[in-house]
Amino acid sequence: YGEGVVRQPDGKVLLGIKVGWNRYTVGVARFLATGAIDTSFGTNGVAFIPIGTDAALAGVMLQSSGKIVIAGQSDFPGNGYTTRGWLARLDATGAVDPSFGTAGTLILDATVGAAALQADDAILVTAYRRGAAAPAVGRFTANGAFDLTFATGGWATNTGLKSTGEIIYQQADGKIMVGLHSPRAMSRLTATGALDATFGNAGAIVEVRNDAGAANAVYGFAQEPGGKVLAAGRVLDGFGVQRLT
Repeated sequence: YGEGVVRQPDGKVLLGIKVGWNRYTVGVARFLATGAIDTSFGTNGVAFIPIGTDAALAGVMLQSSGKIVIAGQSDFPGNGYTTRGWLARLDATGAVDPSFGTAGTLILDATVGAAALQADDAILVTAYRRGAAAPAVGRFTANGAFDLTFATGGWATNTGLKSTGEIIYQQADGKIMVGLHSPRAMSRLTATGALDATFGNAGAIVEVRNDAGAANAVYGFAQEPGGKVLAAGRVLDGFGVQRLT
């Protein structure tokens, strides 16, 4: 099934896919602007990412070069199975790009919840690092290296949240919004990875009200031309949009 969609400037459409039963494989399919499968991409229109087993997607992103970055996590054999996050990059034809990370992939010692691309093609991920006491946000260069100018060693470990962010979004001013489905919560980091104390309550908004067992959630962010941020999601038994300064 599909997980994540990106429209290319030429009108073609990239769709993140997850296939299998019990143990899943992920990949990217490309469609022409007409909706037909683009058989010039990958193998008959699909490029699979063979990383670990039982893979899950966290994001599909298109860099300004036309290269495609995929974020996800998979199980890796070891002492039982260990779940680890990863980034991979394909070129415009659907082939693994060996100039990214190590031979096309970067495997992290962390699980990954969500990913987003910055305007400069750098990559943001929400993660929970193995052995860490709290979730984190990591930033990587466009070519798949840790961005050591971000927070501490590329990881912002004070996100103001208790669980791995499930939504991540960069504002026009470079600040980074992170959101959770449940409990409904969001926080904001500065462009350098510090918790933005000017947002919410010391950098975060955590909802404690949950009437009648309703599963409130944040599912997406957007920004208005004037700079205010919209947070969309589930509120009680319906759908709602909240506007933030």
